[in-house]
Amino acid sequence: MGDQRGKPIADPAARTGPGLTNTIRLKVDVIEVIESSAAKPPSHLDVPLDPAMHFSLGQIREAYAEPSDARLVFLRGAAFEPIIAGRFFWALSERDQAMKLRAACRKPVASVSRRPPSICPT
Repeated sequence: MGDQRGKPIADPAARTGPGLTNTIRLKVDVIEVIESSAAKPPSHLDVPLDPAMHFSLGQIREAYAEPSDARLVFLRGAAFEPIIAGRFFWALSERDQAMKLRAACRKPVASVSRRPPSICPT
């Protein structure tokens, strides 16, 4: 966890959420890259959790205390941020469904407002 200046925070009671400037980042090892615009995708990423979600550092440490199974992760931009706030990990068994959602989010959507579905990033 870090504050708005990037200063590390170690207090397990420190929180994230609306009105707070702390960000929790998950350390992710990259096993496979399906598609990337990066010249050389990194082998390790620090992926930020949605700062609007109410979490404590202790809660996240407990939830991620053990290494997890391999997962499909969709990130975007030079900072490799989640494509959808709060939902960027999928089980590998959900790969087909996740890839369809990703493809749908990349296509223009015909509607009166010309806005993409709310699940797709804007």
